[in-house]
Amino acid sequence: MESDLDVQTEALDPRIEAYLEELHSRLWKVVPEAEESRLLEETADHLDMIVEEFGGDVESVELALNEFGSPGTLADQYIETWYNKPSRLSWLERKLGPGNVCVLALFGLADLAYWAILQFRVFLPANAAIRLPWSPAEIRQYFPEPLPFPDFSVQFLLMTGIPLLAPPILGWIVGRKIPLRPQFHVYSVMMPLIIFSFILGILLLPVTDGLMFAIVQAVYWLPIGCGAAALSSRFAARERRKQAALRDAWSLPQ
Repeated sequence: MESDLDVQTEALDPRIEAYLEELHSRLWKVVPEAEESRLLEETADHLDMIVEEFGGDVESVELALNEFGSPGTLADQYIETWYNKPSRLSWLERKLGPGNVCVLALFGLADLAYWAILQFRVFLPANAAIRLPWSPAEIRQYFPEPLPFPDFSVQFLLMTGIPLLAPPILGWIVGRKIPLRPQFHVYSVMMPLIIFSFILGILLLPVTDGLMFAIVQAVYWLPIGCGAAALSSRFAARERRKQAALRDAWSLPQ
């Protein structure tokens, strides 16, 4: 059983085969299989033409590969061209860019969720008393000094959990969904969201929770979201290359 790559690279110089295999490992599971096959065939044809132009000898292969550039750089160019191809994008993605739309859908939703909860807390505060599973006498047995009562309400947990957990989780998801430089898309979207939060925070004064959230976004969401996206993208690319190598190894003739 032979893989598509084996068929495409048949009778090619081993160095060109290695180049195409590396290119294949970077494109696999990013661009559709038919598109990947077309790109590999075109690359092989172009390399063959350049080799012929340089004379067709052993040294001409090295010259052709050097002129073509590294497989990583070429793969990034192919991926970026495919990812931003207008025919596969919606109207909004064509206007804002597919990466920005992805980040906006995730981080924007978390941002709006926090602001909705904050608005609810400010204008419709809960009047129910905080209840604990222990009586004050039982608590005093272990904590003689008065302690502030903790708030474990759903509202409190959401207002605490969203600011803390959203950046690493959403950044990691973004890194898996955007194949190239997801951290730049996170940065591009987060800056308007931070400005939006500062404006809303000012409008909510004298309640300072909104301004605090804007500061948290600037000093925590922005770097953590960008870092998580970059790290996730790097891990995803490494996993794809390993999976592609295993797939090709299993498809070799036994």
